[in-house]
Amino acid sequence: VNGDEILEVMGGGSFNRTIILKEGQNNISVSTKDRSGNTSEIVQNLFLDTVKPILTVTEPAQQIYNRLEPRRPPGMEIDKFQQTIRGVIIDPEPSSGIKRISINGKEIQPNSDGSFETSIILRRGVNNVHFIVEDLAGNILRDNTKKIRII
Repeated sequence: VNGDEILEVMGGGSFNRTIILKEGQNNISVSTKDRSGNTSEIVQNLFLDTVKPILTVTEPAQQIYNRLEPRRPPGMEIDKFQQTIRGVIIDPEPSSGIKRISINGKEIQPNSDGSFETSIILRRGVNNVHFIVEDLAGNILRDNTKKIRII
């Protein structure tokens, strides 16, 4: 395995070997040779990514954002407000790529540079903004620290 001889395998031909992978591309080769001198080789490429994506929210930039919305006259009260959310997602090296971004349960597609923009619906009072970002390797970032207060 990867140039290291394991042992002579008897019987059914089973063997076991633990390999410590490094972040990024890993090439694993297994070669065999029978008693008659016949050889065989299998090469497997594995990509290891254990680093979570990084989320930067640029709008609203504050952790707790207060937005003043005057009350409407009685009978015309609409308690829903749109808020633009902008930011950028970085999947640090080794990058497997972004699989999904969800803001308050709404799936969005980032631009090729990792930037994103979407609108969410809010109600009067305190609104929590929940982000879920998952890369192709299954690393998940959850961020529930943003709050938007409509007063």
